[in-house]
Amino acid sequence: MSKLICSKCMKVHTTEDGKCPACNAGPPHVYAYENSDNFLREHIPEILQERKESGLEGLVGGLACVIINTEPDTQKAALAELLQYTGLEFQGAFTNTEYTTGILTRRGSADFLVRSRNKKGNPFAAFNNFPKSMHIPNTRLETFVFNTKDIEEYVSIQESRGVQFLTDIIHTDTYSFVQTIPSSYTGNSLGFIEWENKGDYITSQSDELPWQMEKPHKDYLKNIKELDHTATRVRAQDRDAAIIEFMELTNYNFDFAIYVKLFNSITNVARLSA
Repeated sequence: MSKLICSKCMKVHTTEDGKCPACNAGPPHVYAYENSDNFLREHIPEILQERKESGLEGLVGGLACVIINTEPDTQKAALAELLQYTGLEFQGAFTNTEYTTGILTRRGSADFLVRSRNKKGNPFAAFNNFPKSMHIPNTRLETFVFNTKDIEEYVSIQESRGVQFLTDIIHTDTYSFVQTIPSSYTGNSLGFIEWENKGDYITSQSDELPWQMEKPHKDYLKNIKELDHTATRVRAQDRDAAIIEFMELTNYNFDFAIYVKLFNSITNVARLSA
């Protein structure tokens, strides 16, 4: 008996005949996962072709912002910590019925939105229910938000492919926004934003807050610049599924893999361009 992963239903099984007992798929969809990018190299042309034929190619651009949620009583401390250790600058804060949000920016970089919820209910809570995180159940890097040039078309195509979103498209006077449900592989959501006024997160339904957050004067900060990549850790059996899911939701492409024998790990790298 061998332990196999199914690329159709993304389940790991112990099977005798090489077929997935959940969806009955067989080779090449059922394969042994290992520190190899052979499966991705073989199947990525199919993913790219499907992305093109569905009309998704060219709809999604680069990273617009990263959303970090915190506990309400640690939100300002989180902002201060990021100001101390990154090249980000404080640009203001606002509140609305859903969130209280602090904005950190740097020219040439994706923005950081550090927020806390004003209502009960957290779709990411299950991913924090572990010994080292359950004391801060609402604190998590939750969402990577990407630019899109046509959010209505994007959502229409993805819904027809079975992609689930947390809400309908949220239309405001400065942007339109939607985000997926959290991924079962990464615990992250992907958001998509179409701007009316690029970079303006404060809408007419928001109230600006008089927060003052000072950037510390540290010599090392002159060496820290823009966000240049992000990394998400996943379980070994979810690695291929996670990168495929990411490619199906964005216009990023798998580029190469990095192997670290010491840690028995592999990192799959996806890029929007060279």
